[in-house]
Amino acid sequence: MSLKLKCLEIAFCSGIKLIEIYDTNLVSSYLGEKINLFINNVPMLDKISIGEGYSVLEKDVFSQLSSCLYKLEILTLDIYRPEEHIKMFAFPELPNLEELILKLGAWNDDCLLEFTSLVRACPNLYRFVVQLLWMSPSKKRRKIRPAAKCPHQYHKLVEIFGYYGRTSDDELAMYFIENAIALQKVVIDPRCQILERSPIRNDQIKREEAAARNAAKKQLEAKRPSGVELVIL
Repeated sequence: MSLKLKCLEIAFCSGIKLIEIYDTNLVSSYLGEKINLFINNVPMLDKISIGEGYSVLEKDVFSQLSSCLYKLEILTLDIYRPEEHIKMFAFPELPNLEELILKLGAWNDDCLLEFTSLVRACPNLYRFVVQLLWMSPSKKRRKIRPAAKCPHQYHKLVEIFGYYGRTSDDELAMYFIENAIALQKVVIDPRCQILERSPIRNDQIKREEAAARNAAKKQLEAKRPSGVELVIL
């Protein structure tokens, strides 16, 4: 690849089986297919976005990125079927990661605390963003699962998009409220993320968003530590 190449996007290339990236000054990359990767000598690469959801876990993309993981500062993962593989997957340590962005399929009210193992693998994480994707989300009546205690020294900003007021949403938010020592701000967006770009929002969607907004206030406002700003959009 050319040394001048700064950004690489691979999407809608289902016929490609293997890509080799080496000896380039690539800074950021978006990988949107189930493709075997070989990456070597890419010293400037500090931002990676991996799409095609569950293949991140199924094909263990992290092992294919092992040569550059320690340099990554921003990582985005799309995982549309997280419940199938997350419990059996071990995340590698990402020592320099500052921003972690997860796009998760959240149609069911399944516990998402397994993903905090990825957060714990990022000791210098500053910003965590999770986008919960659903259309007609289900709710389960169950007790809140207590999260593991693991203080995060540098984590200052948490953003949860698609917060619906379910137990799984509450669990995830409370994990950061209880563990992020330096937490300054929590942003909650109750809007349906699949329809986020659509200007059309019917009355039913508006009612659901209003209910989710009220649920977020009820669940989180009283638990918010002093000094932490809670923003509910």
